[in-house]
Amino acid sequence: MRICLLVAVPDRPLLFVQQPVEALYTATLLRQRGHDAWIVDARLGDVDRSLAERPDLVVLITQTYDLTQCNSISLERPRELVASVRRHHPGVPVVAAGFHASVEPEMTRRDLAVDAALPGELESAVPWLVDRMAEDHTVLDGSLAGAPQQVDPSTLPVPDYDLVDVTRYWGETVGEDGSLRNGTTGLIFANRGCPYTCSYCMVWFGAKIRRRDPQQVVAEMRAQYERGVRNFFFLDYTFTIVPTWVEELCSLLRAEPWEASWICQTRVERVNEPLLRNMRSAGCRGIFYGVESPWISELDMDKPTSREAIETAVRQTNEAGIEPLIFILFGTENGDPGKARELHDFLRDLPATFHPSVLLPRPFTTLWNRHTQGMDRPTSWAEYERVAAQLQREITGRAEVGAVHQEILLLPNYVENRLTVEVSD
Repeated sequence: MRICLLVAVPDRPLLFVQQPVEALYTATLLRQRGHDAWIVDARLGDVDRSLAERPDLVVLITQTYDLTQCNSISLERPRELVASVRRHHPGVPVVAAGFHASVEPEMTRRDLAVDAALPGELESAVPWLVDRMAEDHTVLDGSLAGAPQQVDPSTLPVPDYDLVDVTRYWGETVGEDGSLRNGTTGLIFANRGCPYTCSYCMVWFGAKIRRRDPQQVVAEMRAQYERGVRNFFFLDYTFTIVPTWVEELCSLLRAEPWEASWICQTRVERVNEPLLRNMRSAGCRGIFYGVESPWISELDMDKPTSREAIETAVRQTNEAGIEPLIFILFGTENGDPGKARELHDFLRDLPATFHPSVLLPRPFTTLWNRHTQGMDRPTSWAEYERVAAQLQREITGRAEVGAVHQEILLLPNYVENRLTVEVSD
């Protein structure tokens, strides 16, 4: 079967364009089974030319794995992409897959006007569907709820990186001198799942940690390095959740004849001085910490992270020679200008680069459930988007708070004030 894995443009600004790791794994698995599978990434543009080949099946990926945690809610751009496919290849079935199809399958099918919505992680669900279609051409007429929902990452092959041009994917990199740049990056997804229950976070991959073997991770990095990638980002939500796994990976990386730099993300409670030094010696140059707010432990957000823990982790990270990069949520001030000023002073004095975003109650999170009690369930993704936007406006509150936020964005350690762009069109 000829299968096109079509990556949609999300309904949100593109602050980075990471490799579509879910499409790479899935296409590689399909090719190993004898199918002709390829990837078209609409985020890179030139979709009309890329859709020149006629497939037997189009799998539309509405949300790449790297944005699932902070997913787009509406599906305007994916719907436009479906219309483009219909124009180019009338009669070819289009199946939506991934996050949206998993949490609201019928709504996703209807909103996108696709033939079916396939729930589950792509690496397990798509091969299952292709096998079913080979046996029964009417399978898309019925429910696909029987698709396997999760994959064991340790069973996945090293992706065939020739399926994409790895040099066209980019994100933040940290130089040896601590400088921040937007440049070519590879993407590694070594650990899926997160056992924490932060109320604002969407953890589609579940609470259980599922890991790739460190040797598999090094093999993926090596394959990308051979194609010119020198900087990597680990998508794992809590990279250091299993310290012994990190230590084994670092040992393997130090033994390689090539050197690469990498960035990961974790919680401030999950690092210590020896682990940080170990990571730095293996090429780690930056760590994203989900800080959100210096008083996050005082809020009803199920994240008991103290200000002391934040400041300790930032200090230890700097001392290890790693750049601390922290996520901050505007909106945790509860409309209090005094709290906004406290946040300003905290960030001003913290020796870390901060990445702010505005607190958004996303559907299927605990925060969403708390704010929508008693409300009717939305009947479309567009309605989900409207409700979320209204809730966000109510949370961010007074204009005086917004004025302080603008002052925060003038601080020299705000990421946009530090970044150097090296990406070419």
